[in-house]
Amino acid sequence: MSRSFKIFLIVGALAGFIGVSAAIYLFNKPHEDVSGAEVAYSLTVDELFTAFNSDEAAANEKFLNKIVEVNGMIGEKSDSPEGVTVILNATGEMFGVSCGFVGDDAAALRNLSAGEEITVRGICTGFLTDVNLTRCVLK
Repeated sequence: MSRSFKIFLIVGALAGFIGVSAAIYLFNKPHEDVSGAEVAYSLTVDELFTAFNSDEAAANEKFLNKIVEVNGMIGEKSDSPEGVTVILNATGEMFGVSCGFVGDDAAALRNLSAGEEITVRGICTGFLTDVNLTRCVLK
């Protein structure tokens, strides 16, 4: 084997090792603790929904991937084996903020019903017909 081929093999093996190590680290990286983290914005459902509904690009720039605390009334709730999704409806709107819960907070939500006011903290992931918050916790 030539010297340059041996160097190529060593560099390739080293790059492969670094790549696999990085992938394993990222796969096993713990989620951000939403309940103990600092809140970037604290708003009502109406304020957050209006921000996205009126200017989605500006709202994405301001709220996307940030921890947001939202106060509002439960409009509807759906249970699944993975967790609970709660829609906090904006006043006079069919849509609002969709909050995804898992774990202990999902269990606590199963006892709540439509019309109850709650405060939710979660990571804003954007806007479809609702503003979406993930990894939500009750406050």
